[in-house]
Amino acid sequence: MSSVVLAAMAVILLPFAVLLPFIGPTAQAQASGTTVNMVDFKFDPIRLEVPLGSTVTWVYKDTQCDLIPPCPGHDSRAEVKGPDGEPLWKTETIKGQGKTVAATMTQLGEISYICTIHAGPPANMRATIVVVSAATPAPAPGPSTTPTSASGGSTTTGRTLPATGGSVPLGVSGVAAVLAAWALRVLTRPAHARR
Repeated sequence: MSSVVLAAMAVILLPFAVLLPFIGPTAQAQASGTTVNMVDFKFDPIRLEVPLGSTVTWVYKDTQCDLIPPCPGHDSRAEVKGPDGEPLWKTETIKGQGKTVAATMTQLGEISYICTIHAGPPANMRATIVVVSAATPAPAPGPSTTPTSASGGSTTTGRTLPATGGSVPLGVSGVAAVLAAWALRVLTRPAHARR
């Protein structure tokens, strides 16, 4: 195959390689603003505000737990009990990059929750979901910030900030840049030098 054909193929396939990490259910769940990541033995964000009736999805992204074979993974259990005396929700334990569990928020108020496996020291895997009435007006537009909590996780109130960093691993971006530079070099050489 000639170098011109290879360069053209690189230019055509490059956008697909860059966009591939953004396609899938995780990207769709994050767009809804009701996603909590389980990462480095923490819930992130550690505080999330959602309307009543929302479904919150927890996404397993913990590479530290993956490195410890006896670590069973993470779950989520409300510390607030419902009228039946049971926690408002209790998810199953999950382990594996990208796996998810979800729970629907059925009660207004500030609901603390824990990972039942890692709730105590040293992990102290705890967070809060603030469930507000669906009729609560959104805060007035203004500068958005994502403050950091004392435990290192971000907090989210009201709106969530758009994900501007993307989730493209550095290796994919690097390969894409090298391919683009190579394709540009091949395609801009004089015809007699392309052979």
